[in-house]
Amino acid sequence: MLKKLGQLSANFISALFTMEKREFEHQHYEDCFRIVEQARREWQEANMKFEQATDPDLIDSTIYAIESAEKRYVYLLKKVREEKSAGNCTFF
Repeated sequence: MLKKLGQLSANFISALFTMEKREFEHQHYEDCFRIVEQARREWQEANMKFEQATDPDLIDSTIYAIESAEKRYVYLLKKVREEKSAGNCTFF
């Protein structure tokens, strides 16, 4: 699932970079990209912390962090898709 979401993120980013933008659209694009990319990085960081955790309590904590970060990332991608489908996302 991580690879699939990574590919979705890569496709999302690629689509964003290929479209012509006006100033307002460009700012909207930058905001969306920054938020989704930050969520992806947080998810990756949570996975790295899990790989480094040795204490059982920390392992449980990192599992919750991974699940939370993943859900946030998936939610943001879903919202961007909905915005695109609604025609509000002009940079796709």
